[in-house]
Amino acid sequence: MDAKLAVDVLSVLLMLLLAFIAIRDTRKQVVRMILLERDRAYSKILNDMAWLYIAPTQLAHTSDIAKGLHEFVRIQQDLTPELTEETLKSTVENESLALANDLVEKNYATWQIGLDLGKVNQKLSTWKSDQNRERIQNLLGKKDRFSLL
Repeated sequence: MDAKLAVDVLSVLLMLLLAFIAIRDTRKQVVRMILLERDRAYSKILNDMAWLYIAPTQLAHTSDIAKGLHEFVRIQQDLTPELTEETLKSTVENESLALANDLVEKNYATWQIGLDLGKVNQKLSTWKSDQNRERIQNLLGKKDRFSLL
């Protein structure tokens, strides 16, 4: 009976320890989620307040796009802090330009009047060549790691 009691007490203590660890981890995740939501709200307010002081130019994003872009950058930097704000914004702009190009090529849309198509094509080709260069470097980097074995 004593051995069974010791095993029961030990298993109860182990379950309590596991429950305590799980609750602590859940609390950390909830705090992180609350902080992320706070940052999203701050991002929206910041953009709204900024437009009180400035007037948009032809190069400016609409306020809705600026809000979404700022919110995306905040969330992505939380997930991958090594990426800079400029890198993330540039990636979004290039991806959206590539999507627009695909829609135009498939005759679902037309380019806006006055848009310099030469600059658009140049930016797309530069971006695609940069992407390809990075992919090749990643492949070569992986190949070098395996060749050391």
